[in-house]
Amino acid sequence: MDTASSPADTSVWAAGDASFRRATLPAREPLPVLGDHAAAEVPTFVGPSRGRRRRGSQRGRIARFWARIGVGRRILLSYAGLAGLIVVVTAVGAALQPTYGSLTPWQGIRVDDLRSSPAESSWAVDLASTLAPGSPPECLRFTAVDVGQDLAAVRADSAWTYGFSEDSLCSVVPEGFRSRVALLDTATGAVRWVHDFSTDIETTSGVSVSWMSTVDHASRLLVRAGTSSQSIVESLSLGTGQVLESTGSQHWSQDDRFTAEGNVVATGVLSADNLTYVYELRDADDLGTIVWRGTGNETATMIALHDRLLLGDRGTLQIPLATGAASPWGGPVDTSLGYAVHGDTVFAPHTSGVGVTATPATGFSAVDRTGHVLWTSP
Repeated sequence: MDTASSPADTSVWAAGDASFRRATLPAREPLPVLGDHAAAEVPTFVGPSRGRRRRGSQRGRIARFWARIGVGRRILLSYAGLAGLIVVVTAVGAALQPTYGSLTPWQGIRVDDLRSSPAESSWAVDLASTLAPGSPPECLRFTAVDVGQDLAAVRADSAWTYGFSEDSLCSVVPEGFRSRVALLDTATGAVRWVHDFSTDIETTSGVSVSWMSTVDHASRLLVRAGTSSQSIVESLSLGTGQVLESTGSQHWSQDDRFTAEGNVVATGVLSADNLTYVYELRDADDLGTIVWRGTGNETATMIALHDRLLLGDRGTLQIPLATGAASPWGGPVDTSLGYAVHGDTVFAPHTSGVGVTATPATGFSAVDRTGHVLWTSP
């Protein structure tokens, strides 16, 4: 065909660029004939597997059964399934729950929670009924002091006060529930004795124990107890729990202070005019006798060492228990500016100036109980 004489040459394309003219396409090639190998490579579509068809059939049967039964039967079957699940969970939990001897644990509080089944040599003790009868066990925690020879002095404290329980009933417990101290044999679980300090103070308000420590190489127990207006310090026999020494009932307020170490017993009582403190030193062997008495301010530090009292007030005084004679404590430190004690060694910052003009300086010193400087840091 001659393109020059074709009518298509007289169309609008004839007036344009030759690149827009119609081109002749090459002839189509015939499609190849697929052999057996090529045919095998052609993808095929398959339906769901036999397992899927079986599961779908089962779901269909369950759906049809569920649709045929009434609403009442559906509810009954749902409750039956839930009850069966609860039985299974309860059975598994009961099988895994350890036993706790003759006492039934109340959420792991009433007894010593061993987290495993006790052996024949294990023991359990009901501290709640021993130390604070009538108090909810969940409202109690217990403080123990090791007195040696597998013995421990134990007292009850309020879990509500210390933030261990959020139960609102713990804010109101029987008055005086902290008045007892028990000596517990940690090898056998036997309670050797129980002493109730409410019998030692003539008061109608609740008595609470606030201090326990050992004296005379753990042969006696020093205990301080009191109310909001009275206090008493007593020395008890570890063998019987009987009172060996006592200060007797004394006036006390929440601003008063107390510390002890070995036989050294010190108190600080706010004066009637609320301006100064009256400090007293006593010997645990004779609590009725005042070894030394002096005055100081409310910020004075009271450090009880095994044989003397250090009173940091406008400089640090030392009062030996044997003499009761106060004298300046040596060393370039002032315990009223902060301190730490390890054994009978006191660590305190250096000071510059004396008395009321004393101010912190750089460095620290370690000073023994007599005031001798053991070492000094730059």
